Amino acid sequence: MIVVIGGGPAGIAAAARAAESGQEVTLVDESPRAGGQIWRHRERTSLPAVARRWLARLDRSGAVVRAGTSVIGVQREDDAFVVTAEHDGKHAALRATQVILATGARERFLPFPGWTLPGVIGVG
Repeated sequence: MIVVIGGGPAGIAAAARAAESGQEVTLVDESPRAGGQIWRHRERTSLPAVARRWLARLDRSGAVVRAGTSVIGVQREDDAFVVTAEHDGKHAALRATQVILATGARERFLPFPGWTLPGVIGVG
């Protein structure tokens, strides 16, 4: 099994593609629905077309999505990983041959001389 940690755009793409290739995949995200910081706050019908396509692809892929679940530990055990997760106070151990970390990032834009000039943008 492959465990994907993080349900944002990168985690959605990784889980969908791995499941489409015939792998058993579980995507774990602590948000109540997939989409990451960029897509999870809105209803699907109001999302951009690219977001709707990726979420639909994830739905069709056969990947198991464990939303509202926090990963509290990952340990190497012989030839596998044990991913410990918590949902509603209950713990579960997922045994995986591979773990994909897609935990996202946050842009931290620090002011510097000229940072408000036209054409100056952050990396994110």
